[in-house]
Amino acid sequence: LAWELDGEVWPAWARELHALLLSGDPVETAAPMLVGDDVRALHPQLAALRGACPTLATREWWRSPDAVAAVATSLRRRHFAVVDGFAGASAAVRLRGACKAASLHLRPAADRSRTDARSDQVCWDPDGFGELSARTDAIVRLLRAADCPALAAVVGRQKPMLSRYATGDFFRRHVDNDCAPVPGGRGPRCSPRVLTAVYYLQQAGAWDASAD
Repeated sequence: LAWELDGEVWPAWARELHALLLSGDPVETAAPMLVGDDVRALHPQLAALRGACPTLATREWWRSPDAVAAVATSLRRRHFAVVDGFAGASAAVRLRGACKAASLHLRPAADRSRTDARSDQVCWDPDGFGELSARTDAIVRLLRAADCPALAAVVGRQKPMLSRYATGDFFRRHVDNDCAPVPGGRGPRCSPRVLTAVYYLQQAGAWDASAD
């Protein structure tokens, strides 16, 4: 299992990036994205590709070879990618309904983590998330076939988890995995996780930085 890792110790990738920055060698970096920023500015190539696929724009535009290549490139160079409109508008409506139904089963996330690390409420493997899981599995298969070496050995994943943050809730700075950069990895905070996927359910234009 892959657990969220708490603490202030720098993970291996952060130590490597810090050393590279100190060396003065050129490195591609991106400033942290703010909650009010437009993702089109963060990933202009992906935004352009989404708009260039009118038949897939509301469904699975990210399946196009160019989009998969752009996501793979971002993961390799920046260690993250934002895929806007991943599930499409209709699926997002169904997912919001599934979240409301699952709200009866939410439990404090702190039950499985340090109480000072996070204050959200979670539910594992809620009903109605199969469609989103299938899409996520599909893009991972496409990325494995593309030039994304970090995903080459991926053979499975955890069940989906619903997380709800009320006003004032938080998840403190953390890393999902920290393995020494050697074949096979090692370390007290090393886990099998190599990729974390987060899907936000807010409607377009409904993001409130003061509450969300």
